Amino acid sequence: MDGSSAESLRDYDTILKTVVDLFNCSPFGKWMGNLLCVIDISIKLVGMYSDHCSKEKKYFEGMKAKKTAAIHQTLGEKEILDKSTEELLPHFLEANDQMIKDAGGKAKWNSFSESKKSEQKATMLEQLVIKLGKEAFELLSNDEKHIMKLFIWAGCGCHKDLNTVHGGYAAVAKWWLENNVEPPRLLANHDNAAIFDGVASEDDVETAAQAQALRKLVMVL
Repeated sequence: MDGSSAESLRDYDTILKTVVDLFNCSPFGKWMGNLLCVIDISIKLVGMYSDHCSKEKKYFEGMKAKKTAAIHQTLGEKEILDKSTEELLPHFLEANDQMIKDAGGKAKWNSFSESKKSEQKATMLEQLVIKLGKEAFELLSNDEKHIMKLFIWAGCGCHKDLNTVHGGYAAVAKWWLENNVEPPRLLANHDNAAIFDGVASEDDVETAAQAQALRKLVMVL
C-alpha cells in the first residue's frame, strides 16, 4: 500500500501463498499427491522484469535474497534427511550449546519457561538447517552453483524503443525535405482536429494554439 519494495515483497508472498493454497485444495493438487510450497516456487525463479527505478531494483535484490534463502533451506533439509543421526549429532550439539550461550548461560536458560525454550529451539533448528544448506551449497561444482543461483534482472525497454521510433521519424522527415517528397498528412486527434482546420504544414500555422498542437503531434510521432 505504501509503494515500497518491502510492500512489493509482502504482496509477492501473499499472492504466492494464495496460489499454493488454491492448488493444494484443488482436485488436481490432491491427485498429484504432493503439497506445493512457496519455497518450491521461489527456488525455481530465474529472474525479474521491471523498469529502472531504484525501488524496483531494490525489489529485485529482495527477490534474489528470497531465492538464495530458499536454496539454502532446501539443501539443508536434504542434508538432514540424507545424513545419519551419528553424522548430524555434532551439528545439533554445537547449535544447542550456542543457543544456550546466546540465552545468557545455563542458569539463564533453565529459568526460561517451557514455551520460551520451545521457541528458542525452533529458531535454533531453523538456523541449523540454513547453516547445513550453506555448507552443502559450497560443496557443489561451479556449474551447479551457477544454475541454482541464476537470477537475472531485465530492465524495461519501452523508452529505448520510443527513442528508436522518434529517431526513425526524424530521419524519414529529413529525407522528405531533401528529396522534395510530400510528407504524410497530419492525423490530429479529435480535440486538435478543429485547431488544425486549414493547416497542411508548418508554413500554414498562424496561431499559438496551432503551433502548440503541432509540437505535441510531432512529439507523438
